[in-house]
Amino acid sequence: MSNWKQEGFEKWSIDSRKYARLRPHAPLQVPITHSARKLLIANTLGIVPGQTHVVFTDYAQRRITSSTQWLCVKLAKDEGHTAYVGWIAHTLRDPIEVWERYHDSRLKRHYFSAYHAGNNMNIVSYMTVALSSDNTIITAFQKNSANGIDNLRDGTLLLRCK
Repeated sequence: MSNWKQEGFEKWSIDSRKYARLRPHAPLQVPITHSARKLLIANTLGIVPGQTHVVFTDYAQRRITSSTQWLCVKLAKDEGHTAYVGWIAHTLRDPIEVWERYHDSRLKRHYFSAYHAGNNMNIVSYMTVALSSDNTIITAFQKNSANGIDNLRDGTLLLRCK
C-alpha cells in the first residue's frame, strides 16, 4: 500500500495539468427539473426505454456496470454530476491514475482524470469515478479544483499514465 507522496508524484493540482486530456465535449446545459435531468442523462448515455443497465469498459477492458435507474437518479440530484455525465466513459477508458483502496471497510477503485478546454489550457476540470469491488459505479463527479483529490490517491496504484 502506498500513496501519491510515497510514489514521488506531485500534488494532483500539478500532476493533472501535465496530463490533462482534451475534454470530450463541453459540459451539458442542465435543466432545472429533476425529471428533465434524468432524461438528459439517459439520452447522453444512450439509454433506451426498457434498458436496465448501463455498461462501460475501462482501460483494462473490465466491464463496469450500473443500474440505469440508480445512475439516472443519483446523477440527476446534483447539477454538477448531470453536466459532466458524458465524461464518465472517457474517464474510465483513459484515466490519468487509478487507485484501489479499502475505505469504510469496502474495496473501492477510483479513476481520476482532468480535462482542458483546448483553447485555454488553464481551464481544467477534474473528474473522479468511484467503483465498488464488483465493478459497479458508486459515484461520478466533476470538480473545478483539485482540493480533496490527493486524499483519495492512496492504496494500490493500478495505473499511472505516461
